Amino acid sequence: MPSLQEIRQFNSRLISLGNEPEVVQEWGEELEDVEVPDSGLDDDLSSLLSDTGDLDEEPSPEEASPALSELVDEESEPSDEPSEPSDEPSEPSDQPSDADEFSLDEGDFSDFAALLGEGDVVEPAGEEPAGEEPAGEEPAAFDDVEFELPDFEADDSDARALDEDEADFADTDALLEDISLELDEPVAAEEPVAAEEPVATEEPVAAEEPDEPEGAEPGLDDLSGFEFSDEDEFEAPGEFDAPEGEEFSFDQPSVPGEQGDLDEVGDLDEVGDDDLDEFSLGDFGEQFGVLEDEGASDEDLNPAINVPELAAGVPEAQGASGEVQLTDEEFERLQRGLAGLPLNLKQEVERIIAESRGSPEETARLCRMLVDGSAAQEVANLAGRIVGTTIRIPRGYEKRSGEEFERERDSFAYQFRENIWPVLRLVMVVAVAAGLLALAGYHLVFRPLHARSLYAQGLELIEADQHSLANQTFARAWEVWESPGWYYEYADAFVEARQYTLAQQKYEELLFGREPAIRELAREALEDGAYGAVISNHQPPRRGILAATELESAVLGNYRRAEQLLNLLLFEDTNDYDGRLALGDNYMRWAEQDPARLEDARLSYARLIERHGQTDELLFRMLRYFIATDNLQEVVSIKDAFQADRRVRVEPEIYAELAGYLIDKGMLGDVEDIVFRALDVDRTIPELHYHLARYYRSVHAFGEEELALATARRLLADAIPFTPRRRAMLVDTHTRIGENLVEAGLYLDAQESFTQAINLFEEGRRRRILGADAVLARAYARLGDIFYYVGREYEQALVQFTRAEEAGYSTADLDYKQGFVHYRAGRFDEALREFRAAARDPGAQTNALIWATANTNFQRRNYFAAEAYFRELLDRAERERAAIRTLLVDEDPAHQSVIEYLYRGYNNLGVTLHRLYEETGEPPRYSRGLVYLTRSTELATNYRRDPGTLVRPGSVDLAFLNQREALYPRPEFEMQIYNEIPEDLDDLVF
Repeated sequence: MPSLQEIRQFNSRLISLGNEPEVVQEWGEELEDVEVPDSGLDDDLSSLLSDTGDLDEEPSPEEASPALSELVDEESEPSDEPSEPSDEPSEPSDQPSDADEFSLDEGDFSDFAALLGEGDVVEPAGEEPAGEEPAGEEPAAFDDVEFELPDFEADDSDARALDEDEADFADTDALLEDISLELDEPVAAEEPVAAEEPVATEEPVAAEEPDEPEGAEPGLDDLSGFEFSDEDEFEAPGEFDAPEGEEFSFDQPSVPGEQGDLDEVGDLDEVGDDDLDEFSLGDFGEQFGVLEDEGASDEDLNPAINVPELAAGVPEAQGASGEVQLTDEEFERLQRGLAGLPLNLKQEVERIIAESRGSPEETARLCRMLVDGSAAQEVANLAGRIVGTTIRIPRGYEKRSGEEFERERDSFAYQFRENIWPVLRLVMVVAVAAGLLALAGYHLVFRPLHARSLYAQGLELIEADQHSLANQTFARAWEVWESPGWYYEYADAFVEARQYTLAQQKYEELLFGREPAIRELAREALEDGAYGAVISNHQPPRRGILAATELESAVLGNYRRAEQLLNLLLFEDTNDYDGRLALGDNYMRWAEQDPARLEDARLSYARLIERHGQTDELLFRMLRYFIATDNLQEVVSIKDAFQADRRVRVEPEIYAELAGYLIDKGMLGDVEDIVFRALDVDRTIPELHYHLARYYRSVHAFGEEELALATARRLLADAIPFTPRRRAMLVDTHTRIGENLVEAGLYLDAQESFTQAINLFEEGRRRRILGADAVLARAYARLGDIFYYVGREYEQALVQFTRAEEAGYSTADLDYKQGFVHYRAGRFDEALREFRAAARDPGAQTNALIWATANTNFQRRNYFAAEAYFRELLDRAERERAAIRTLLVDEDPAHQSVIEYLYRGYNNLGVTLHRLYEETGEPPRYSRGLVYLTRSTELATNYRRDPGTLVRPGSVDLAFLNQREALYPRPEFEMQIYNEIPEDLDDLVF
């Protein structure tokens, strides 16, 4: 129940709303404080409502009007100047005192229209305007006013409406016992804007309290719970005039410039008596358990009086009928929850509760949400489902009074929240975003880009041959941003720069880490075959294993190391296709040094064929295997199959090997087509151009050969990887180019080309990737030939011939040339050794070699051996002479060679027999020697005759001089032989 203090606060609000203090001050009067006399009421006020009648009975409009005018008239101060009733406020008539009860029946509200009217004062019948109030007499207190509550009945839909035949005030008493009705703390209202002119043009007429009519319903005698203290009193409310367009509500005053929660009120000057008669307290009576009649609708109620906080107190304690039972504390929370809702939502909630639009369960749930202080959006969702529409919550709504708003606006919290916090929040968000962006940019943009720049700088240093500095740059880049992909870039760059050891180191770092000690442990584990331990400790990448294997096998020739690396892949998957295929290729390269590895290669390929079938890729691998094993039949079979199917995309490298194999076998029919078919797939394969040059030399197409050799030299020099096989091809290419230059007479260019070939070959041998090879060592012999034939620098030529022989190039021609050099230098023993070496070749048994060997034996004073070789030479020459029917010495060099060998041989044989005669003393040798000398003289004389005149030459031959010495010895003369020997085995004339 409302306390006296709350009633006094209510009185103060009325006075402030009416702007009474300023009006009284303008009249020159003072507003007196009214003391509250003793009410004389019983403590138990429930008896006041014992005979109030049925609540379902619809009140008349007059009964619905609140009897507030009585309070206003009694508390207002009359004016001292008598005037017209319309100008001066009338003095109140009888002042009730010591009244035991008061009533708010329809008569009590009749004078309220005089306060709100346009100057027409409604006076009670039979009452004269009262004069001045006697001095010393106190105004009637609120306790002395007798009033009774009008009946308010809810709509038909309200679940809390009482049955018309069963509801009585006894029920009301029970209802009020379960619900404690306490008004909310009144909110201090801002004084309304004063009107430009005084609103009241006539003095208000004090309303006399009418007697209670017969049959009137009892007042508040039956109400229990209302206790009025004598110490609490109201101040009389003054007149008020709401400004035009302003809303009036007991809920809270409006704040200028903002839309409040007050209902709109029209211009009070335009309100008539009829409108005032329809004035209603709305749901104000619900806190007393009084409901409006069924027929009263929202339109019949005056929206100017709206107390939504009290409307929330409608649910009564009738749990059996589905209604809500609330304690005092819960009811207060319900009021606060309802008051804190936005205007549109609050109105809907009020209608739902007042009109029982939803089911009792939904209404109870809605009230419970208000008690629990649920969020406005949740309440809006439930209310929207009840009324069947969507209720929107205004953005940024807050419910507060103007004074609270001003106080809050002046507070630091409000200034911080509204002014500082948005800016600070924005700054913080921007700072955090900038920080995150900077951090992300540093880690995700700057570091990768900076590291990429360092990695690229290291590659440039490799191209500049600054390899150590390049590795240091790589280490710096790795510390900035670890990117394993750059290991492959650096390894390829080192391979291109022919720095194979550094490339090998890069792959080891990729596979086993950057710590040298750890890499050494991994190498030892590989040597021991602990592949599982290596994999578990390092997890080497698959791509890195295959790349490192290609370097070790194809470039460095470390076939054992390549096999160990591939076993890392096959340890996890023994049927790994790429690993097994690379293992077979490694065995094929290994077989060049160890032919036993060919069987291992075949097994690897066969295992793949068994699992994957005879694919083209595997058949090409088998073709390479059959070439290596010199299985011509299988090679031709696979070659014919591929040549018949033009849809097959051939593998250029293996087709190049096929072309070289067919050239070696002299099967040149398909070579050109095979080479050009492979060139259609890839023209950058240097082996194809190399074998094409070989083919052109075989068919004597020297112009095409030179073009093919030039292309092969360029591609081989730039080939990556630069394998030992390609190095050998490049050496042979330079040698072939030099040979063609010698044929063209360009000896200096030829010497340069031979020198390049020799340097490449020696580097390969020094790195042990190339061994002794007759084809490659041919460059030494060809360079020696330039010294031998062109420069006549026999000793320089002998050096190159010797190096060629040491590198694996050994021919009869080379041996003869070496013997020739030694013979010229008087090193007859070395010369004889070389001539004998040349004689081991059956094709080298020429007259030149026999002549040179015979002369060498003569110079060594081995006359018996010399005699034998001279006799053999003369026999061969005589047979050749006999085979010539028409001797054409001047036209045919072969004929000339036969005659020269005959007369020179007979001379040397005669001198040899004479020396044997001198050593042995055998006369036959002496006589036979003279015979051979005579034959030599005849042949020489006839050989030197003039072809036209047949005149003998004026000079004598050597045989004639030797014959004269044999017949007429002289101490100062020694018999001589023809000492010269041919420079070459094939020389006919010397």
